[in-house]
Amino acid sequence: MSDWARIAIRYTAYLSFAAAALVIWFFYMIVVLGIFPFPVEPACYPDCPEPRAWEHALMILGIALPLPVTVLVFVFYRRWVRRLLGYQND
Repeated sequence: MSDWARIAIRYTAYLSFAAAALVIWFFYMIVVLGIFPFPVEPACYPDCPEPRAWEHALMILGIALPLPVTVLVFVFYRRWVRRLLGYQND
């Protein structure tokens, strides 16, 4: 396989990962965080109870962790793609 083909496959794999991450983030925003791309009123409106402390902590983790986890997964994905194409011999 020529170098140009390996480079094209490698960067296509990276762009595919980025596209998959965006799709997963979109569904994560809707399902986990409850952020909808259109206006929605909550079922308990206007008397919604305040979230408990553990629910509030989980909400903070749910907002703070997806980006670092995605970067960490990409690091290992990148190493796997490079090893698969013969760039690393580890």
